Amino acid sequence: MALVRATGLDFQLVASLVDEFHRYEGITIDTELRDAALSVLLQADASAGAIYLVKDTQNTVLGYVVLCFGFSIESGGKDAFIDELYLSPTARGRGVGKMVLDEIEDVARNAGVTKLHLEVSRDNLRAKHYYLKAGFAAREKYHLMSLTLNV
Repeated sequence: MALVRATGLDFQLVASLVDEFHRYEGITIDTELRDAALSVLLQADASAGAIYLVKDTQNTVLGYVVLCFGFSIESGGKDAFIDELYLSPTARGRGVGKMVLDEIEDVARNAGVTKLHLEVSRDNLRAKHYYLKAGFAAREKYHLMSLTLNV
């Protein structure tokens, strides 16, 4: 299993994987906004973040993971979010997720990230258990809150 950084040439493939993930999670977003965000992450300049395809040894795409960068005083510098992590149903339960997390941690560490975050649905107990086992800690004292800005 390997993470391979996606490029603009992978746009259609990535867009279809993101569409699968969003349908699975019930996420709704305007297609134009989604495509614009994907375009930024597929550029050669990875200052905002990057998308990585998850491939098996036969080069078959099993899913994708998105790493987005930020900066935080509380984190002591550069931090990052695993913005999305999607594995096809056939790839789940086979240890692929653990390998993806291990590799994306290395990518983040090599990029100078001091703290890695992710968001998980409160009712997705299986994923929460998995992330806790992987070393992520719930920040029960804090809630992620969002404000949509119309630009």
